[in-house]
Amino acid sequence: NPVEPAAMAIPVLFGPHMEDFCEIAESLVRAGGAMEIADEQGLAKVLANLLDNPQLRTRMGQAAQGCITDSNGIIAKHLERIHTLL
Repeated sequence: NPVEPAAMAIPVLFGPHMEDFCEIAESLVRAGGAMEIADEQGLAKVLANLLDNPQLRTRMGQAAQGCITDSNGIIAKHLERIHTLL
């Protein structure tokens, strides 16, 4: 679940199979708080970069957290909208 680390301002890394979380994964990537990693070599490279670059970790973590914060209440808003249509 990418929401949990993102809410804690931790950069999110995931592989190509995010079918259950595709919308939030795409939002996190667009916001700069997550990266999709294709393979082991890519993961090693990204992890090394994040470990060597605290500014990048902070920037990605804040972007991830901001993305989650911005989407808080979205379910309630959708339910409210649906209720008005019923």
